[in-house]
Amino acid sequence: METIIKNIHLIKDLTTEENIKKLEIGALQHRKFARITFKVISVIGKVMQIHTVQTKSPHENHADEDRLILRTKELFLHFFPDYEIQVTATPYQANPTEKVTPEYIREAMNSYDIKVKDIVDETGIDKSNVSAWVNGTRSMSQPVRAMFYYYIWQKAAVARTA
Repeated sequence: METIIKNIHLIKDLTTEENIKKLEIGALQHRKFARITFKVISVIGKVMQIHTVQTKSPHENHADEDRLILRTKELFLHFFPDYEIQVTATPYQANPTEKVTPEYIREAMNSYDIKVKDIVDETGIDKSNVSAWVNGTRSMSQPVRAMFYYYIWQKAAVARTA
C-alpha cells in the first residue's frame, strides 16, 4: 500500500491505526491542494523530526518556511500531542526560467541591443522559430525558456563587465 507520508513506518507504533489513517488523509489534503509533502526523518524519545517540502502548486498557494513549519506542527501535534515536533521545511522556489515570456525577451533585447539575427547567429536556431517565440505566436517549451534565460543572462553579464 502506498503511503502519503514518507517513512511513516517510523511512527506507526506510536499511535493507533485509526490515527495513522487520519494523519495520512490530512497529509493527502496538503499534497493535493498545495503540493506539500512530509517525510518522517527520525523519532528519538519524544522528539519527532519531520521534513516538509512544497513543490510548485497549480493554485499558486505557496507557503514560506514559517507557514510550512506551522502546517506540519498542526498536522502532527493533533495525533502526537506529547511529542516535540521538529520541522525542517523547504519552501517552493520558482525556477528562474519561469519568468521568460515574449515580453521578458523583448525587454532584454531592447536593454542589451540584441537583434533576432544575433540570436539566430549565436544559437543556430532558425529565424522563424526565434521570431515566433519573441513575438509570442509560438509557445516556448521549458528547454527553449532555459535557452533564452541563459542567453540573456550571459548578455547581461557581458554588459556588466563592459
